[in-house]
Amino acid sequence: MSRAWVQALCGAPERTYVATPYAAEVDGEQWDCATDGYVILMLRGPSEFAGKPRVEAPPVGPLLAVAYGEPVEVSFGALRSWAYSSETCDECPVCGRGEPAPAPGFLCGRLVNRRLVWKAVSLVGSETVRVSVGPDKVDPVLIDGGTWRAVVAALVLDPEETSDAPRFP
Repeated sequence: MSRAWVQALCGAPERTYVATPYAAEVDGEQWDCATDGYVILMLRGPSEFAGKPRVEAPPVGPLLAVAYGEPVEVSFGALRSWAYSSETCDECPVCGRGEPAPAPGFLCGRLVNRRLVWKAVSLVGSETVRVSVGPDKVDPVLIDGGTWRAVVAALVLDPEETSDAPRFP
């Protein structure tokens, strides 16, 4: 099965560092990776991109080396529902460039942009996933679907701006 669809996660073509999917080896396993610079989606190999090495690619190892806490098992469908809403799909009314405004939400206690969570989980599937957060508020969130992983950047905003942000679970 072709994994070319991971290109949908990659950043804009003019951002060459993140515009192309790539292969990475983690703990002796091959993974296909795609990122927009804020969320990375990894699909367990065999890698379709292994024969197309990139000299410079966003590092995966440091993202997985974070001392994540105990994972929480959650329903994948419920996570997708939380991440997706009309608010996560509306364009930013302020910037005028068609860019989406952040949609803050707390995932296992960590503030994230639900748009980024949706961007990754809309491309994959699973019955349940395990969600882990790092010890610091700027550490990313790891979503592990078994054959895939997504690492989502934390969102750092003023607590007053996020007091009513939706929480999951």
